[in-house]
Amino acid sequence: MRKEHLAGLSVFLLAFCALFGWSSTAHAERTRYFELQPMGGYSWVNMTGFSEHKFRQDFDPTKVDKNDPVNSALKEAQVPVRGQGPSVGGALQLKLWVFVLGARYAYSKMPDFGLHTVGADLGLRLGGIVSVYGRLGPGWAFQSGVPDGINTQGFVVSASGGLEIQVAKPISIGLGLDTDLLLLTRSGQLAAVGSAATGGLTTSNIQALDGSAVGFQLRPQLHLTWHI
Repeated sequence: MRKEHLAGLSVFLLAFCALFGWSSTAHAERTRYFELQPMGGYSWVNMTGFSEHKFRQDFDPTKVDKNDPVNSALKEAQVPVRGQGPSVGGALQLKLWVFVLGARYAYSKMPDFGLHTVGADLGLRLGGIVSVYGRLGPGWAFQSGVPDGINTQGFVVSASGGLEIQVAKPISIGLGLDTDLLLLTRSGQLAAVGSAATGGLTTSNIQALDGSAVGFQLRPQLHLTWHI
């Protein structure tokens, strides 16, 4: 390993140890062990950003024959999978020394659908009046605001990081970035396969085709932490 790499690693480890010691002292002085955390921000969602399998069909509008009932039905039956819009949520957390164990919920409102995530996470917060934090955890995600008969849901893995400032003894405010990896499945009426085979392809049948996808959500957010 090069000398400059060793020097950089040494500086990082010294800074981490100093911040860890400061965090331990700051937390030892507190008698509050729980936190309530409302949050709000903005969200970018792409539920097929990394992979998709029969999760949705892509169409070039210039190549769709309006007189072809099959193509017309496919075009009209799109269930939206991407968008951007406001996001709100909340968390309840238990403080364990410099670690934080929590459960949280977030809702993102897209123009054509809503995305809900709920799950648990384990975080690390280092610092005193000014602190940095990171957290990671699994959960469940589901889509709302889509046509009847469609059920989009699956696993989510969330990773977050940010900065927090204590503005009063029981209150802190923070700015962070939440990133969600979405592992989703869409289910509907399996009778769609039989209907398609007999030539009875309809908008409702296309909407009900099963599929899966891997996507993401990015949520920069502001939060308020109330230390109880």
